[in-house]
Amino acid sequence: SKGGSLTLRKGLVVFQFSISIAIIISTFLMRNQIEFMREMDMGFQTQNISVIPVRDSTTKAHLPEIREKLEEHPNILATTTSSGVPAHSVRRMLFYTEHEKGLMDEEVIDFLAVAPDYIEGMGLELIEGRNLTPIDTAAFLDTTRDYRMDFIVNETAAREVFDGDPLGKTVEWGLEIGGIKKRKGLVVGVVRDFKFSSLHEEQKPLIIIPQWESGGMLHIRLKGDDVVNTMAFVEKIWEPYEKEGSPYNPFFIDEEFDKLYTSDRRQSQLMGILAGICIVISILGLLGFASYTIEQRRREIGIRKVLGASMLRIVRMLMWEVFLLVLLASFIASIIGYLGIQWWLVEFAYQAAIPFELFLYSGLIALLVATAAVAIQSIRAALSSPVLALKYE
Repeated sequence: SKGGSLTLRKGLVVFQFSISIAIIISTFLMRNQIEFMREMDMGFQTQNISVIPVRDSTTKAHLPEIREKLEEHPNILATTTSSGVPAHSVRRMLFYTEHEKGLMDEEVIDFLAVAPDYIEGMGLELIEGRNLTPIDTAAFLDTTRDYRMDFIVNETAAREVFDGDPLGKTVEWGLEIGGIKKRKGLVVGVVRDFKFSSLHEEQKPLIIIPQWESGGMLHIRLKGDDVVNTMAFVEKIWEPYEKEGSPYNPFFIDEEFDKLYTSDRRQSQLMGILAGICIVISILGLLGFASYTIEQRRREIGIRKVLGASMLRIVRMLMWEVFLLVLLASFIASIIGYLGIQWWLVEFAYQAAIPFELFLYSGLIALLVATAAVAIQSIRAALSSPVLALKYE
């Protein structure tokens, strides 16, 4: 029947626009989360820090000389070294930590072995205690004797591993087999938490230990002015050491953090494409519905025009139903979009606040698109001759 067919068409219009608007909302919110992660305070300045892996012993031996030459450049603020890089290569190790006086727990914890100037060079904030002291490499590598060293922990480790009172607590690591001794020492400082892994994960405990040999990863902190020419200078300094086995392969820490969210950005882009496709399908469905509705109301339009109804009034009458259908679809889509983005955000330990105005904007976009899609048909119907409409009937 005509009534059943019209109801089905209305249902399809609501369904199509609900899905389209829900996808638009989800796309906006996904991009909002990605932008939130890009702008989040990581606890240190991630921009303009270049890192060069140092792989061979000859280059490692020349690092003090290399660093001295690099720091002569006015656009290089600092250089330092560590065993790993945030967002790139932070490793884990079994540590024995003093939980209560004299009682040791064992736990696998993330760690960085760093040069004494790492905290200052990376712009980290030491909030309690003191910095690391240089290590006696010869004594440290002699595993037959006790060697005490300094440890620094982050706020999360201070809270979760040492119950909020880390200074002076004992830390041990390594195995005690045969004549080999564990490396041990005391916690001497606490740094403010900084992000060294994906924001999909909660902030984790970190132990910072002194680097027992120069090398690993050379960090170069740049001013940000004329980065291209500054990196060309770095490459020239590095050139003599490439043949020794440390190729010049610099990367930037902020780019490494960006790589952690490649999959999220790809999802957002695919959702944007899907939103475009769904909008096109919805418009086609809406045009079909509008054509069908106008055809069914041709006689009514003719009579109204004969009785003096203005073109604007007839257009408003034809579009009112479309407006109500899209409004209903927007309401349904807001619920679907909210539940969908909540499900997606579960994977993130740090979540952006949901700007609820996006739901309103998405609905307005859908209304504007729907209005534009049916406006031409409605105006054409309103301008048609009532005589032809009544004659057709």
